[in-house]
Amino acid sequence: MVLEDGWSVYAPDYVPAVHPGTRPPSWVRGTDDGRSRPDDAPRRSEQVQAWLDWCGGGWLGCKRLQLEMVWALDYLGANPQCVVQHYEWRAHHASRPGVSDGWNNGRLRNRYGWHRCATVVDPMQPDGRMLSDHGLSIAERCRAVLPADIKLEEKTSVANRGMFRHWMTCNEWGEWVEDRMRGTDLPDCEGSARLAEEWMEHHHGMPENFWTMRC
Repeated sequence: MVLEDGWSVYAPDYVPAVHPGTRPPSWVRGTDDGRSRPDDAPRRSEQVQAWLDWCGGGWLGCKRLQLEMVWALDYLGANPQCVVQHYEWRAHHASRPGVSDGWNNGRLRNRYGWHRCATVVDPMQPDGRMLSDHGLSIAERCRAVLPADIKLEEKTSVANRGMFRHWMTCNEWGEWVEDRMRGTDLPDCEGSARLAEEWMEHHHGMPENFWTMRC
């Protein structure tokens, strides 16, 4: 749909269709340990399997990146060819002398990844650029792709006292995310990943502790 200000975004109730060649849903929620996503079984498209076969498992990042690829393709509607191409580039650059494993290297994570491909949280605009290419803040992107009345959460761990949740508007949440991004090597990746987490929670009932997204 097209908003009054001209931005082209997905409707708040939109969920992307599974791409051709992707197996039927097989995601099963595991046991919540309060810390991280449990062992689930995301679907895997033929293109992702081909990429994994190409990567060969010799590089530590192959298996980890494959998990991010399938979630972005299955649930965010990312462009398949774009995603595969970005992770081929990243694997090539990560294997060069003097470069870290490419998984923990923030600069590579920010430069190559699904966040560079059109998704529901960063849709392509009529001018051929993605929403983020127009310099919008995280709060503005939040307001564009999520329902207007949504309440987002900042999760704060307090030793021996469990988890506190603070419900925020897109403006408040955007400031919190941008504060976390300051001084990092991956502002583009981080912004898209945080927005994707909230989109996943709203559309799939998948809390962040089940779905901690990376690029």
